[in-house]
Amino acid sequence: MHTIKFDFNVTECNGWPTIAFLVDDDTLLEHQFTHEQETVELPIDLLEGEHLLEIERTNVGKNNTEIDANGNIVKDQIVELVEMYVDDVKLPEFFKYRGIYHLNGTEYPQGLVWGGNGVWQWNFETPMVEWAIDTKVDHANSYQGINQPNKEKIVEAKEYFNVLRTFLDRIDD
Repeated sequence: MHTIKFDFNVTECNGWPTIAFLVDDDTLLEHQFTHEQETVELPIDLLEGEHLLEIERTNVGKNNTEIDANGNIVKDQIVELVEMYVDDVKLPEFFKYRGIYHLNGTEYPQGLVWGGNGVWQWNFETPMVEWAIDTKVDHANSYQGINQPNKEKIVEAKEYFNVLRTFLDRIDD
């Protein structure tokens, strides 16, 4: 089992924001914020393979935005995704930017600030730690000036993880 942890910044306007977490169209958790900064943990126990995580902004109404006489927003109910973690390991920034926010039929790639009722979608694979390492290596390789010593450290860490996983699997048997 893995845990995905999310750090959020939120604003309140005539009520706190609510979100729902879905994986492969199954609702895993519904959450109502009560503070400006919150961490939400989502246990994930899935079969190996590709999956879709969705964070759905729900229950946003007209009263959740205050507008002055000039049409300027004075106060708004917002959710911002700040950080993501897998098994208490912070994912590099580019992971959260792989998500796409869908709002009113429009896609917002890399959209991490959510105001209206919409859905943020993020594709991932399990086992998550191996997928995260492979994705980080692929991301590093996509840049021309890759720092070879860092790449070698990542590959070494992946190999160590595979040895550790084999050892732990034997202990579980």
